[in-house]
Amino acid sequence: MQASTIFFSMGKYGPKRDGVITAHQRDSPNDPSGFVFKNCNISGTGGKVQLGRAMGAYARVIITDSYLSDVVSPEGWNPRAYVGHE
Repeated sequence: MQASTIFFSMGKYGPKRDGVITAHQRDSPNDPSGFVFKNCNISGTGGKVQLGRAMGAYARVIITDSYLSDVVSPEGWNPRAYVGHE
């Protein structure tokens, strides 16, 4: 994804909940797949958002040259059960 805007919102009257932008999974380190966000604008309202959540030990998400507003949680990523693979 390049030069896109991602706006996190639960809606005007929705619950004030946190969220996740990506959830990627690969079955092996040799799998070439992944999510790439370049020159994007990530913002929103109503909660905090994590940039990604690992769905496996080899998940891959790259965010480069992008603007991240304060809606992004300081930790950024949720490794789930795959701590140490960040």
